[in-house]
Amino acid sequence: MKRVIATAAFALAAMAGATASAKDCAGIAGTDWPAMKGYTIGAIAGGPDCQKAVALIVIRDADGNPVFHQSYVAEYVMVLAGAQNSDELTKALQDWISTSDQQFKTTADLPEWKKGEDQPMLGDFAFYPEEGMDRDTYEKIRAAKTPVFSYVQGMESVAVITVDPEAGVVTIGAQSFPG
Repeated sequence: MKRVIATAAFALAAMAGATASAKDCAGIAGTDWPAMKGYTIGAIAGGPDCQKAVALIVIRDADGNPVFHQSYVAEYVMVLAGAQNSDELTKALQDWISTSDQQFKTTADLPEWKKGEDQPMLGDFAFYPEEGMDRDTYEKIRAAKTPVFSYVQGMESVAVITVDPEAGVVTIGAQSFPG
């Protein structure tokens, strides 16, 4: 595992135009997505220090094809921001992609988008549908009851995605929470 992390640190540092050094911070983590048979979720991060690290999250289908990916600067993601070294970053990445204790298990658990409202609400907290998604599309996704994966995408929200049988991986939107 240490070799994989060192290799990841070197690759990420090289992508940033820097040379890898002993003070670099890097981590890697992976897990299955039990609700989606054969799907896996992985994360890798690295940089000249943990706060300047870039983190990448990737979901792969049962054939190993990447079907979703997104990158973030670690210092702007709540669960990654406190890491001080590679071991802490690796643990933070594992927590980031964990499928246990998800707020939403399926799209049916998403908050209802009531007629006449600007967006769905979960108590006092807004759910922000993906840009371009209207109420009818959102409610159709909810009714499908497909598995959901959520992960912290900043300091006050989680990204919510699902796998639609027709459209593939769909980013539904972001649920806000107190930061």
